[in-house]
Amino acid sequence: SQWLKPGGTLAVNATVHSSFTTHTLFVAQLTKDAIVDQFRASGAERPSVDLKAPQLPISITLFKNHVQVCLDSSGESLHRRGYRLETGDAPLNETLASGILALSGWDPSQPFLDPLCGSGTFPIEAALRATCTAPGLIRKKFAFQNWPDYDRELYQTIVEDAKSRVVSEGIVPIQGVEMDPEVAAAALENVKRAGMERFVQIERADFFSWSGTSKTPGVMVLNPPYDERLKVEHVGEFWERLGLRLKQNYAGWKASILCGNPVAGKALGLRPTNEHTLFNGSIECRLFHFELESSPATESSVVEAPTEVFANRLRKTAKHLSKWAKREGIECWRVYDRDIPELPYVLDLYQDRLFFSEIQRNHDRSPLEHKEYLRQLVLAACDVLKISAERATLKTRKAPKTGGPSEASAPGDWLEVTENGSRFLLNFNAKSDPGLALDQRALRAAIRKDSQGKHFLSLYSSTGTLAVAAAQGSAASTTSVDSSGTFLEWTRKNLELNGQSHKTNALVRADVLGFLANDTKTYDVIVLDPPARSINRATLDEFDLQKDHLLLLTSALERLNANGKLYFFVGSHHFELDRSLVQAQEITRKTTPLDFERRPTHRCWLFTT
Repeated sequence: SQWLKPGGTLAVNATVHSSFTTHTLFVAQLTKDAIVDQFRASGAERPSVDLKAPQLPISITLFKNHVQVCLDSSGESLHRRGYRLETGDAPLNETLASGILALSGWDPSQPFLDPLCGSGTFPIEAALRATCTAPGLIRKKFAFQNWPDYDRELYQTIVEDAKSRVVSEGIVPIQGVEMDPEVAAAALENVKRAGMERFVQIERADFFSWSGTSKTPGVMVLNPPYDERLKVEHVGEFWERLGLRLKQNYAGWKASILCGNPVAGKALGLRPTNEHTLFNGSIECRLFHFELESSPATESSVVEAPTEVFANRLRKTAKHLSKWAKREGIECWRVYDRDIPELPYVLDLYQDRLFFSEIQRNHDRSPLEHKEYLRQLVLAACDVLKISAERATLKTRKAPKTGGPSEASAPGDWLEVTENGSRFLLNFNAKSDPGLALDQRALRAAIRKDSQGKHFLSLYSSTGTLAVAAAQGSAASTTSVDSSGTFLEWTRKNLELNGQSHKTNALVRADVLGFLANDTKTYDVIVLDPPARSINRATLDEFDLQKDHLLLLTSALERLNANGKLYFFVGSHHFELDRSLVQAQEITRKTTPLDFERRPTHRCWLFTT
């Protein structure tokens, strides 16, 4: 009753470490009841609970058999300065931000930059520090102002003294950059609420292309997403890009970066001069300090790729093949296939899309260096082929193609292309090729010609391009067999795109050897396009093409009608057919298109009955 008037409001916050109870809510409730009962016993109006803005916040700590009851003089936590009503997805505690600024060694005489500023906490705290603004000046209310012994005049004297210490002249640039327009707008509102709009500039821009930094080197402090509370795709790749951006564009600057993910910290590719262990809430973090070297041209991560040599070869090859492709009406073709042994890349053109594949090999470049190396080559290829860099897809694969593309990893990036009157859907989010095997172009033409009025079977059917060719060639029926549901759905889309009915085009999800062992139908045209290796997920049996192809072919030939044709297509130029299969006729030269003659990628045999 000495501190709270009848009918007033209170809130109790409890902390418990006790053998008596471990329930904080119970202790808070018990404390509140005891206080309310005192007022009732005296006949006074009982106080009520207000958890948001109580007149008397009370803190109670129960430790073993000791109880400490305190009046909370602050009310809302002191780390909440009062300027940040708008926040992003993972706001940094204001007092932690202020502590990081102190550890960064930033002097208000130096330019300051937060290139990933979110809701603007670092720039605002920097402005408060630069202007000598006491952080409590922004707060509208403290809990002690409700106490009966509150001295208003003394408080006002202290406030005026704090205001008199504020500096408003000679403040160097304090900048924040934020890409998200909504978050950038929230940051601007926070800056205004803090009264720092004269000193803090917030720009809505992508830091990776932004060029508005101070010409004089200064200090940057940033809290990038590290895949904890704020999720980002490919966090390692993001931190690699960040490290490269700092090294190439911020020579002479100092940077302090908060990181809560060891993998992300390593991907940065920078060597810290010092570090501190800090806790962002419950997340243990490292605050890394860097001195960015003064000459970006000498950075070890900036590796010059042989772009001129690559571009010259690509220019020569593309000039020759583009004339052939235009003459033949071909819009999807191979431009480059390891023509220079030291540059082991494969470039395929799909209309205005470039698919740039790296054949993985050993090299002495770091991951960050190699990323930049590949970027330079991709840009060089785009320049030669007159393709926008946004239309280029870069993939890495361990070995050459071994029997069709692997499954799509995402449903998004689709493109429709045309070949010989047939339409196909490609997916540039697929794990390997986009879904149209370019070296099967001649085979698709042969299937289309051979299938008129015939029953066609495609084994290891992948995305169904061969079934489409047969259906477009007026096949009586087509059957596509694959163990992948994703591929069969892709096949269905390709068939529907060409107006083909599902009634005459069967899709069978099965292991091929199991299908051949149980199928009783026979077919006029069969295509076998097996992978080099595969594992049956149901039985865990391993299929090895070189070892098991005799069994595979024997089983398939049993399903072939009289006067039928079986095409055996192997995605390896080094495969050797079993010598007992004397009836096979190798037709590799006939099925190798002009754009693959420089480096053949397959072998193909024709079996007839």
